[in-house]
Order: sequence, then structure tokens, then C-alpha cells
Amino acid sequence: MKVTLELRICDEAGQRFFGEGPRQLLEGVERLGSLRAAAAEMGMAYTKALALVRRAEKELGFPLTRRSIGGKGGGGSCLTPQAKEWMERYEACRTACDRLAQEVYQTYFAGFGQTQPANRAPRVGCVVLAAGKGQRFGGNKLLAPLGGKPLLAHTLAALPRQRLARLLAVASAPETAALCQQSGVPCLLYPGGPQSESVRRGLAEMTDLDGCLFLPGDQPLCRRESLEKLLDAFADHPQSVIRLAWQGRPGSPVVFPAALFDRLAALSGDVGGMAAVPGSGVPVRLVEAAHPWELWDADTPAALTRLEECLAQNDR
Repeated sequence: MKVTLELRICDEAGQRFFGEGPRQLLEGVERLGSLRAAAAEMGMAYTKALALVRRAEKELGFPLTRRSIGGKGGGGSCLTPQAKEWMERYEACRTACDRLAQEVYQTYFAGFGQTQPANRAPRVGCVVLAAGKGQRFGGNKLLAPLGGKPLLAHTLAALPRQRLARLLAVASAPETAALCQQSGVPCLLYPGGPQSESVRRGLAEMTDLDGCLFLPGDQPLCRRESLEKLLDAFADHPQSVIRLAWQGRPGSPVVFPAALFDRLAALSGDVGGMAAVPGSGVPVRLVEAAHPWELWDADTPAALTRLEECLAQNDR
């Protein structure tokens, strides 16, 4: 057992103006380059997202975002230097509070009412998300050749199977399901739908576990060592969300604790699992990947070419 705390920054009247919701939102702006896109990823109305940012800016006394020019969408938003420093300080404060909370908890509750060994490793399952339609790619990207074998085969080969209590792939194409079965990975085949449906269908097979690792099938260069680092971090912090990141920028794969299973099962629309985190009080911890290309996906043919070049370079 562990205690979890939610860090809230309040004004003089005790009204919260910064916490996990605004933090997730700013994190999304930094990663996606757009406040609107960050809000959509969280399942939040743009007007609400803008209000959260403006409220925090008013209390802090400095801007958190600024307009950026150029890019694929013709412009967007980025974080100001003050916002980046604020985010770093907030994360450090949250980590310190969590550490102190665990120490206090151990002082007053260690061993009390415990029904299982304290050193029992959490049981974690894994859902490989392989049901995408590949619209931007122009076909089934998971079967596209990469380094002489299907792209998805690289992802499946990296799975630390001996450490997973349960393993399941969710696919929408019979050919993808056949590849999973050939690789020894059980597969749930369904017609396909928004991303949240893949999450719900996979999670339905994991409800008795302590956590679930969601691994996108189109990240073929994600290394087994990094997946094991995610599981190690979750073993140390089984009440937290654990995300793979590069230089502080979070991405996928992600381990979700059982405390979020109900929220994940309630998701709808084209949103990922991180949409279940805001407002939950569940902390998010980042694990640094060894290389940036571990977080790259193959959404387009150009992205696949980049992955092929990277794979060839590393082989040499």
C-alpha cells in the first residue's frame, strides 16, 4: 500500500489555479505545438483550456504560452521560457512531496492491515495497440516492410514477455491478427473504431491486474530495455502513470495503474489513455529512453523512411 497526494497551487483565497490538469495541458502544448490540439487530446473544450491557462497566467504574473509561426498547420502555440522553468519547478516540488508523503505513510501505517507481502511485484499486463486504419499512411502500416520484416514484428520482438502477467494485441485487420498469432501474441480482432475503443477492449482483459502497459504497434524501434525500465519504475511507484520520454518530452508507451482502469474504460471518442489522467489525482512519472527514435512512429511513408534509415544506421 502507498499514499498518493495531489499537488495543488492556490491563490491567497485558497482557490486552486495550477495542478495536474494545467500541467498536462501545458505538457501537451509543448509536445503538440498547439493549445487546441493539447485540449483535444485531453478531451477538453478549447475554451476551458484557454481559461485554465489565462487563470494561471494571471496568478503567476507571466505568460505561459505564445503564438508560434509556421509549421504544418501554419502556426500554433509554444511554451514561454518562464513556463518551462515553472513546469520544471512544479515537477521537482511534486516529486519531493511524493517522497515525503511515502516517508510519513511508512511512519504511521507500515504493515498495518497488510494482507499480502510488501515486496510482491505488481502484476502488469500489456496491450499492443494494432487497430489503426493507417489513413495518413495510405494502407496497413503495421505490415509495411522495415529492415526485411513487417514493422509490427519489430514491436512484438521487443516485448519483455517474461515480465508480463498477460499479453494481448488489439487489431482490426485479419492480416495483422495473423502476424500477432504467428509471433505468439494473442490477438483480439474487431472491426475497428476510435482509439478509445481499442483501449477499452484491451483493458477489459486486464481488469484483475495491478497495471497495464499500452504499447503502440507502430513504434518499431522501442527497445526492450526501455520497456523493462518502465516496468521497473512502475514497480517502485505502482500508483503512478509511467511514460517513456525523451529529454523530458513524454510519449508512448505508457503504464497505467489499476486506479485509473475505471476512467480508461469510460473514455470515448478518438482520444488516448492519457485523457483519463486529468482530475484523477494520479501522478505521472517519466522514464527517459536511451534514444529519441524509440518514440518515433510510422504515421506516414516519410516517417517509415526515417525509421528505415535509423535502423540501417544502428545496424552498421
